[in-house]
Formats: sequence, C-alpha cells, structure tokens
Amino acid sequence: MPPILIPVVASGNLHHKTEPVMTEKKRTTVTTIETHDVWIIRKPEPQLPARGERSCGSARNELNYPQRLRRALLDVMCPNAVRRLTLLYQQKVLTEEMRIMYQWTSSLSSKFSMIGSCGDAVTRIVFKLAVALAFALTIVGATEPSVLAAPPANDLRSAARLVTVGFSELLDTSEATTDADDAFLNSVSCNFPATDASVWYQFVGTGETFRIEVFRSDYSASVLIADRYSLFGCGIGGMDFPTIPGHSYYMMVLDDQRDGGGNGGMLNISISLAPPPPDLTVTLSVDRFGTVDVHTGVVTISGTYSCVNADSLTVNLVAWEELGRFLAIGFATVQEQATCDGSLHPWSADIYPDPAGRKFLGGRAMTLSSASSSGPYGGGESAFIEQEVILRGKN
Repeated sequence: MPPILIPVVASGNLHHKTEPVMTEKKRTTVTTIETHDVWIIRKPEPQLPARGERSCGSARNELNYPQRLRRALLDVMCPNAVRRLTLLYQQKVLTEEMRIMYQWTSSLSSKFSMIGSCGDAVTRIVFKLAVALAFALTIVGATEPSVLAAPPANDLRSAARLVTVGFSELLDTSEATTDADDAFLNSVSCNFPATDASVWYQFVGTGETFRIEVFRSDYSASVLIADRYSLFGCGIGGMDFPTIPGHSYYMMVLDDQRDGGGNGGMLNISISLAPPPPDLTVTLSVDRFGTVDVHTGVVTISGTYSCVNADSLTVNLVAWEELGRFLAIGFATVQEQATCDGSLHPWSADIYPDPAGRKFLGGRAMTLSSASSSGPYGGGESAFIEQEVILRGKN
C-alpha cells in the first residue's frame, strides 16, 4: 500500500514520536513530525528480510548518492527495478546520469535480494520514478549550454596551412566560413556559384607541376590559387598547376554549391606531382599550286597538317610576290580545334594583299608557313615550312 499523507495542525518545537496502531489486516506504525505545519505519514511496516538478506533501505543508506538523485531514487535498488533499468540501458534510453545510477544498482543487486514489501507493487512505482527521473535529467541536460563546433584552424587566408607535395588529409569543413577576401578572388575570373566553407593552404613552388585533387570530397569542392597580389587559376574538383621555383602560393578550397546545398562536408584533398605531359607532335605541308583572283588579287593556298596530344592547332601564313620593283604581300591565320588525332587533315586559307602594297598577279610566289599546337597540360610544339607556290589565275 503506498504512503498516505494527512495534513494536521500542531505547534511547538519540532520532535518525533511513534505510537503503535492496530488495524484489521496488519500492524502499522504512526510517526508524527510536529512543527507549525505537520504531516502524518502512514506506511506499511516492511517484513523482515530472510536470514542473510538485507533490505533496500539499509543498502541504500550505505550509498553516498548526489543530493540531486537522493529523493528520486527511493527504493530503486529493488531487483525488479534493476532488471527494468537494465532493459532501458540496453535500449540506450538512459541518460548519462541514469546510466551511472544503473551501474550503482547493478553492482548493489548482487549484495541483497528483496522480498515482501519491496515486491512487484513497489517495483512498478519505482519503475515509474526511474522513467520520470530519466525524463527530468534529460530536460536538465537540455538546458545546459551546448558546445558549438569551431571552424577549422585554416578557415582564413591569414591562417593558411603550409603543405608540400605528398600532403593529403580528410578535414571536416562543415563549420568553415567565407568572407569578402574569398568573394573578391572568385570575382576576378573564376566566378564559382559560391565560395562557401572555404579553407586555405599555402605551398612553395619547385618548378614542377603540382596535381591538386579534391574531387573525392563528399561535396562539390573546387580550388582557387593565388599569391598576395594575383590570381593564377582555378579548377573544379582540382587542377594541375605549373609552379615557379621559390614562389609562394595560396590555395583556397571551397564549396562551390554545384551540388545544390549544404555547407562543406568531409574534404578529401591530396597534392602530388603531375606526370610529365605527353610529347606533342605536329607536321605541316603546303600544296605546290595555289590560285589568285585576277580581279581582287586574293590568293588561296592549301595543304595538310597532323598533330598528336594537342588541343588546338594554329597555322600562320605569309605570302609575297615580287613584281619588279614592287612587292605584293599578305597574311592569314587558320585555327583548328579537336583534330589532333594523328591523322592528316586538309587546311586552306585566303590571303588578302596588304593595301599598302600591290595585288597578287599570279606566277611564282613564296610562302612561309608555321603551325603551332598547344596541349592540355601546357607547353606546345611548332613546325615551320618555307616553300615556293605557283599561283594560277582565276576569274
């Protein structure tokens, strides 16, 4: 039977007195605490534990619980309550303080067993108290000030981390920030959609090409490289960057928001030496015969070219014809893209005479042709050819 609290009015100094009261079913003890506001507490008299056993109360009194838990624990040491707390603990429901309480009760449960008044009825009450205590402690914990994650140490360019070839790391950038410095550098030429969650690194050039890779990150990471005064380049997911020996560079790694949201994430960055670029080859030929428009003096010449490991090809042409004491001369340029596959490709160009000179009339003319190609990793290759061309007139 749960305790019954009955308010009474009394006066005088605080003291205790106990008197026996007989009921029909069991013997009870009435304890009166007299003060200006007095409560009479009636509770069933617990049965004595069996030989060799100890009561919850006596075991509890041996513990030095924190004042915060003492009132709420009550008879939580009962074995059935321990079993219920064990279930909560296994289900990861308990708060940290409830976990400590569980460990206390588990260690104590081996020292005594409970019978009689500390049975199923009390266990149900204790279980409710334990759940209420867990809820209360959760609320108390929620009111404690939370610890905010700090931005990475290299969040700003002024705190850039010095790295070298061979460097790699995983870095959580979800708390990294962006500022006006980031936005200004981006606006110079890169124009990424955003510069969120930026972190900074610094390295010194060796004259070699550094391969910077951030595409393995779990967000859309890009890089931007500058020094104190100039922007050198940028790349989505990384880039190959030719360096100048002894020159100091700053590198910003940013969330460009191409994936549509979030602020950074787990950055996966590595710096290595890029392999040497493949050899570029280019060949150029000029046809033996060309044509000239007898009315306008425009010359058309043609030929073939081939190139390998290049992104583009440029053919520059100069043609001239001696006309007694005078000279007819003209210039032309041919641009070719995405045709450097090693095969022969035709080219053709119209050369207009310089207005300060004379028109081409036909006959023998000389041409100086050059072809230059550029590769995806920088560098280039050129070919030159000087050849006599016979110009045939056309209407």
